[in-house]
Amino acid sequence: MQDFSFSGKTRQNLPENKQIAVTIPDPSSGEGHQLKGTAEPLDSGPLFEAACKQVAELQEGLSAPHAVVKIAVEAVFDQSAGKDPGRQIA
Repeated sequence: MQDFSFSGKTRQNLPENKQIAVTIPDPSSGEGHQLKGTAEPLDSGPLFEAACKQVAELQEGLSAPHAVVKIAVEAVFDQSAGKDPGRQIA
């Protein structure tokens, strides 16, 4: 699940191009992963409601998401510092 509340361009592009890549770094360890797959923008339903609840619990005063993106992951790549960055691992 990814919240794109502040990314108007992404929200505009997703209906036309469902392919998405999201990189998730861990600066403390130098490890990271990139997920590639197909996006499904959601602005209602159980997953959207769960995201709204999670955002509200994180910090008082945060705006509720406009939408969330459900990703059907098709590939995972290693983005860690080291000898094999970019290697597909799943």
